[in-house]
Amino acid sequence: QFFKCLSPDNVKMQHYHNRVRTMTGRSTTVDKNLAIRKMEKGDVTTITALIKESMGEVWAHCAKDDMKESLTASMYVLQRRYPLLTYYTAVYKNKAVGVCGLYTQPTDPRSVCWVCWTAVNKRYQSKGIGGALLNRAIAAARRRNMRLICVWTASHIGTVSFYKRFGFRETGRISNYFSRGSDMVFMAMKL
Repeated sequence: QFFKCLSPDNVKMQHYHNRVRTMTGRSTTVDKNLAIRKMEKGDVTTITALIKESMGEVWAHCAKDDMKESLTASMYVLQRRYPLLTYYTAVYKNKAVGVCGLYTQPTDPRSVCWVCWTAVNKRYQSKGIGGALLNRAIAAARRRNMRLICVWTASHIGTVSFYKRFGFRETGRISNYFSRGSDMVFMAMKL
């Protein structure tokens, strides 16, 4: 589904497949107003809207297709293709305000995983919600004995410094990938 949204020459995008498998049914409370839990079907519309707000229409369409398919597909099929697949939703005062995904790529070594579709509603940014989501994904990767966690992001949206605060280091860059002046930045962190 994801590749339908992109032109065929975007070969590097193969690292951005994502589907969902829940790792735990538990909700993790970060503070009294914020909980991080696995994504539910009812979250997709709200999460798609915040991805559209932060990343744009094309990405929102791709994310919605990925999330809907992953929430309805057979867990057996998903587990065979992607052994580690999870989306987490940040819920602040009973409202879904953020998302962060984690997945493995069948072409990567088994000890490598990727962060995907990370976004927080603009009205709720700078409250530690993105950090709580990323920490949940990092903890899940550690529980699965991953040795390396990776992410790619656009240089123009300010997320490079966000990931650096958590220990990610830039490992590569494709200049003007998204548009003139907007590079694709690859980052990784050893666990």
